[in-house]
Amino acid sequence: MDFVRLETASALKRDIPVVPVLVHGARMPRAEQLPKDLAELAFRNGVELTHARWDSDIQVLVKALSPHVESSQKNADRVNSAASTDVPKAAQMKSTGPDSGVPQTAEATAFVSAHSAKKSFTMIVAGSLTALVIAGGRYAWYQKSSERAEAIRQAALLQEAKKQAAAEDLEAKKQAAEKALAVEAEAKRRSQEMAAAEEREKIGLAREKAAAEKREADRRAQEITDAKKRDAERRDSALAEERERMKLARENALAEEREKMRLAQERAAAAQRARAGRPIISRHRTVGC
Repeated sequence: MDFVRLETASALKRDIPVVPVLVHGARMPRAEQLPKDLAELAFRNGVELTHARWDSDIQVLVKALSPHVESSQKNADRVNSAASTDVPKAAQMKSTGPDSGVPQTAEATAFVSAHSAKKSFTMIVAGSLTALVIAGGRYAWYQKSSERAEAIRQAALLQEAKKQAAAEDLEAKKQAAEKALAVEAEAKRRSQEMAAAEEREKIGLAREKAAAEKREADRRAQEITDAKKRDAERRDSALAEERERMKLARENALAEEREKMRLAQERAAAAQRARAGRPIISRHRTVGC
């Protein structure tokens, strides 16, 4: 409902010349960027106005508009000339037609001229009044259209503001929800990390306890093994000592036995020599244990 858009679309539809004017560095849009009723605007030659080259750009704009203005002026002059020539001819044909049978005189000519002038003046006044009425009506229509367009624009701006506020509200709610989810996820992650740390701590303590118990069991087993080994060594030592004592006892017993046998042999020999009358030589030997 924008007035400028409606006017431009109507001009394009009726083949009225349209010259786009580009300001503030604007560029001509492409046809696919415009609505269907304004697509033809993309194929019009635009004129750019800049602050740095304002005078020369204005001259270019005037040059671009001049052909259209001259063409419109020529058409208007042609219509006015045709209207001015048609009125006297019609009056002359009415007063001196071929069927009237009245010859043309100076008085009749004057009457026709006065009547034509009066009629022309009336037509000019009527045309002026009509033009004023049309201009006033068009101005009133323009004002009403402008007010309607402004109201529509304000309503559109209000609707856009409402949409933007709703979008911002939705975005704020979305961000709040995302923040809440992030906080919840962070709390859940921390809880999981704490639970995992506690679990690792428990596992570490259990492993340390198991390792300590194993070391203690190994130590006790080693102590028992060492004690058994020491007992075995003591038993072996006692057996060895017992065997040594038994060996010494057997050796002492054998030595005593041999000594007894020797003494018995010596006594027997001494007794035999005594019986034979020979002197007896006694030899004593100390036997140690």
